[in-house]
Amino acid sequence: EEEGEGLPEGEGEEGETIDGVLRDFNLTQAELMDVLERVEGLGGGSKGPIHILRSEVGELQARLRESRAEAARALEQASAVEGLNKRHVHSLSQIEALRAEVQRAKDHSEHMEFLAQQYADQVNGLLNPKPYTLHPKPLTLNPTLTRSTA
Repeated sequence: EEEGEGLPEGEGEEGETIDGVLRDFNLTQAELMDVLERVEGLGGGSKGPIHILRSEVGELQARLRESRAEAARALEQASAVEGLNKRHVHSLSQIEALRAEVQRAKDHSEHMEFLAQQYADQVNGLLNPKPYTLHPKPLTLNPTLTRSTA
């Protein structure tokens, strides 16, 4: 077999990129990383950069899951607070409506008391008429009228 057989020829072709290699060999990125890590492990020695990267990616994914769970809890709490807030606003509007109704009733009651007092005064005036009294200031006659009649 010739060297490079089965590999795409020419620069910039799809097979030369990671995505192109993955498609050519029908591998997922995870499978390719497994292969590369095994190849890296065949060299003996300490953990290579692929193993380190995979470990870091795993840690980042775990932190991402934790962050997503925390965000979900925060969203749930925010929804609960929003529900409480809506109920509170509704309660406040009911309280304001009741206050307005109480004020209307109070105003009406005061007006009815006023009318009742007027009615009572009229009834008392009819039942107990006051005698007519002269005006406290004595009447004075007009001097021009007195001369003409004299």
